[in-house]
Amino acid sequence: MGFIIANWYIFMLSFLVAYLLGSINTAVIVTKIFTKGGDIRMMGSGNAGFTNVLRSVGKVPAILTIVCDLLKSVVAVLIGGWIFAMLS
Repeated sequence: MGFIIANWYIFMLSFLVAYLLGSINTAVIVTKIFTKGGDIRMMGSGNAGFTNVLRSVGKVPAILTIVCDLLKSVVAVLIGGWIFAMLS
């Protein structure tokens, strides 16, 4: 418990990095690239997610969306691990 209280800023930095990475909406970015400015939130069901990209834009953008979402998760974990390793 002492480690958590003494190093609260490490936790906050990790939370901030993960939050900021999670706030990047890859479905919107990929759709804008593949449709030359189109917005996935105005297509199909209106949901900015993998399934709507697959139905509205196609397989390649959908696969790119899911891979980028997976990579965001991996990067968040790696950065969190690095922050804890360097600052503790």
